[in-house]
Amino acid sequence: MARRRDSLIDDLLAIFAALPWWVGVAFAPVAWFGFSHLATSYGGSTQPVHVLIATVAGLARWGAPAVCLVGALMSALGRRKRAGLLAAAGGADGASAIAGMS
Repeated sequence: MARRRDSLIDDLLAIFAALPWWVGVAFAPVAWFGFSHLATSYGGSTQPVHVLIATVAGLARWGAPAVCLVGALMSALGRRKRAGLLAAAGGADGASAIAGMS
């Protein structure tokens, strides 16, 4: 069976969710400033390719940081969930854990 192809946004969300939460938070302003610079540097041109680059960069100026921050939120929530599961599993000793299975 073939693997379902994800979109670029799904892939980026999965990447930022797998990284520590602070990486997504730190990358959001970098992405905003980078795409903002790209949009303004090609903004005054009338060539079709430059207009396309400026338009895509103008949209990515807000979209890329949003994806970074949503991925950071997913990472923080996943980390909190894993910490809770570890605390719950670590509370029982071996004998009581086995006795609790039946």
